[in-house]
Amino acid sequence: MGKSPATQFYWGDWRRDPGIRACTFETRGIWFEMLCVMWECEPRGYFNTNNNGLDDISTEISTAARMIGCTEKEYKNAVTELEKYHVLSRDSHGIIFNRRMAREAKMRKDWSIRQARHRKNVTQESQLSHAKVTPLSSSSSSRNNNKGETKIDVTPNVTPPRYYKNEAGNFICSQCQKSFMQWKNLQSHFEEHKEGKV
Repeated sequence: MGKSPATQFYWGDWRRDPGIRACTFETRGIWFEMLCVMWECEPRGYFNTNNNGLDDISTEISTAARMIGCTEKEYKNAVTELEKYHVLSRDSHGIIFNRRMAREAKMRKDWSIRQARHRKNVTQESQLSHAKVTPLSSSSSSRNNNKGETKIDVTPNVTPPRYYKNEAGNFICSQCQKSFMQWKNLQSHFEEHKEGKV
């Protein structure tokens, strides 16, 4: 899955979140910088300070502080405050992550997998349906005994009739004005027109 060049930022959620609002201005700025780092990390939404995956994520405070552009003390204080107001989350390994960003990244990945599976199924169904198509022949309906396939000739200059109902409720052929009381009788009449018998 390609990396998204942009993200939706929910300004209203940022302004209304009570945890964010409870934090100091400095902590909010550090959290915003952490979100920027999480957007670039793999897996997306996790504060991965070495960007090599979850197995060897560094938890060094000095590395994290350098990535954000603050001092180690500012970083420690911000993380303490963010945890106090339940703004950030930690996984089972103690890795900091943003719940919404991680959830949306998983949803995008799952959607991408479903789309790839759907495209594969559509391609397979298309190949199966096209495999049984035979070209039109110049002869009328005939059966190929070797393959059991039916070849149908569509005569180009025959205009199929249209049918309408008159006041008595009978079906009338627009071409020959023949009248039919039941719709089921129209199929054989239509075939007669097609074969040029009418």
